[in-house]
Amino acid sequence: LEERVKKAKVKDSEEVYEILKQILREKISSEDSALNIIDGKLNIILVVGVNGVGKTTSIGKIASKLKQKNKKVKKFMIYW
Repeated sequence: LEERVKKAKVKDSEEVYEILKQILREKISSEDSALNIIDGKLNIILVVGVNGVGKTTSIGKIASKLKQKNKKVKKFMIYW
């Protein structure tokens, strides 16, 4: 974000917000949606979505799959 803002010589916070949204869209819509879990390191998975889209269910499914692969799943926290 910082690099893009500097390159575009943005001064207005609304323009920064638009660049941030664009970056997030690019990340979310990428073809590679596989989880890149690194053994021996703390891995954090951010799950974002509006109410009722299945975030909690998805978190449970991800945790279950990781446990099946003998990965440690310590806990997850939900913030609104």
